[in-house]
Amino acid sequence: MLKNDRIYLRAPEPEDIDFIFRTENDASMWMYSQTISPFSRHALVHYIRTGNGDIYQTKQLRFMIISADNNKQLGMIDIYDFDMFNSKCAIGVIIDPEFQNKGYANDALNLLKDYCLRYLSLNMIYAYVPVDNVPSVKLFKKCGFQSSALVKSWFRYNEDYFDIYIMQLFSKDN
Repeated sequence: MLKNDRIYLRAPEPEDIDFIFRTENDASMWMYSQTISPFSRHALVHYIRTGNGDIYQTKQLRFMIISADNNKQLGMIDIYDFDMFNSKCAIGVIIDPEFQNKGYANDALNLLKDYCLRYLSLNMIYAYVPVDNVPSVKLFKKCGFQSSALVKSWFRYNEDYFDIYIMQLFSKDN
């Protein structure tokens, strides 16, 4: 279910710590993750050991995006704000800059979309996508998401505020 001929998704492992540490502490990406300070290696090791458990308890789940050809880490894709009562969750995806624009985010999003809608039986998945992040807007649209709202000044990064689209996909449309 969590693989195709190019990639597979799996839980973070201890050998992913360098990749996760580098990615999570890339300040140029903090705007999208709403991170406001660096993560320590210790905190990330603790997360790998304990934090990727039962989605019904933690309300989130992270997957590593791995190349099927050489088992190289390509990125990460997350489920967060998991809400079983309302049958929905948010999704975020990040691809290492070295591997961007090669279709890996599309592959990962389609795999996770199927997991959420079919395995978790969710009614809706959504993403907050900055309006000026054109590649992400295109990615979510290509994967069947529709922009349901434009929200003004939703994210703050440094001293600037950014508008976002709420991109949604419903099980009935898939």
